[in-house]
Amino acid sequence: MAILVEGFAVIVRRQTINERFPGGWTAFEKATPPARTCEDGKLVSTSFEDEAKACAFIASLTSRGLTFAGAAPDIALASPNAERIAPWLETSRIKQADGAVLACWLFDEPRIPVPGVHLKSLQFDLHLPPGWQYAGSLTEKFSRAPSTPVPQHKAARSTFNAPNTTFGSSPRRAVPSPKLLSEEIDKLVVTNLTANWGGQLPTWEEFKQAKADGRVRVNKSVATKTLFWKGVPKTFQLLFGIVVPYAAFLVIPVSVGLYYFSNISAWWIVGSVFVAWYLFATARKGQCDGVSWGAERNAELYDALVRRGAFDILPPKDVSKGASSSP
Repeated sequence: MAILVEGFAVIVRRQTINERFPGGWTAFEKATPPARTCEDGKLVSTSFEDEAKACAFIASLTSRGLTFAGAAPDIALASPNAERIAPWLETSRIKQADGAVLACWLFDEPRIPVPGVHLKSLQFDLHLPPGWQYAGSLTEKFSRAPSTPVPQHKAARSTFNAPNTTFGSSPRRAVPSPKLLSEEIDKLVVTNLTANWGGQLPTWEEFKQAKADGRVRVNKSVATKTLFWKGVPKTFQLLFGIVVPYAAFLVIPVSVGLYYFSNISAWWIVGSVFVAWYLFATARKGQCDGVSWGAERNAELYDALVRRGAFDILPPKDVSKGASSSP
């Protein structure tokens, strides 16, 4: 889960709005000026082209009980081209077809004191304002301008007056180029892995020991893409790359056909949905197991996979209870 940040963006915790803003979310919508707004259930971002309007909006929020300063602020202000916004936020630039956009997500958990970004999941959706396009956006405008330092907020003398407006929850959309987003996330995995292991990727021997200790997680999306690489056992390729996935795709249409032509109960269709989900989950797990099994027995395959972002390997001090595949 992440939101788009562009221009002078005012970012507010969604939970704070529900709990402390007078009137809750409904009142917050009405107090929001007609600007570019998106939310992901954790954060709400309202973007402005002008810094003064962003500060005036912050003043209107603080007058209603939210905090912009102190030990646990509810609000953060991002300036154009900013890379770091607040200690409770993580950001990363994501490349897409037209240009790079800045993604921001909530991360208020303990951090590992190493360079890189912190992710709760190896996969996330980037939420955009309804109808957002790169062409003509604030991101495009400010990408051509020099970097702007994060402004120091001062209480505005006048309140930002705007008519009551509402905006719906941002549609759950991915970056316009899902392929490029996936590649950027895989790169982030490699960057974080390198940082966690003292500036270098784990060796093959370290990977095998970590796998034996249950400290290895497999990136499911990378496992799907690399299942048919040389070195992955053919049994896994055949079973979890062809047979089980095709069975998952066919079980629902077959049950629908039998319902219409063989007069079976409609409950068979309902049951087929659960069977398809189970088969799909089994295929994904088998793909992860196949890639991991092959890497454990082939140093060249491991080297290629780890550089692709296939593995999240915890250092020995972060021993977990068991190996698993990434969400």
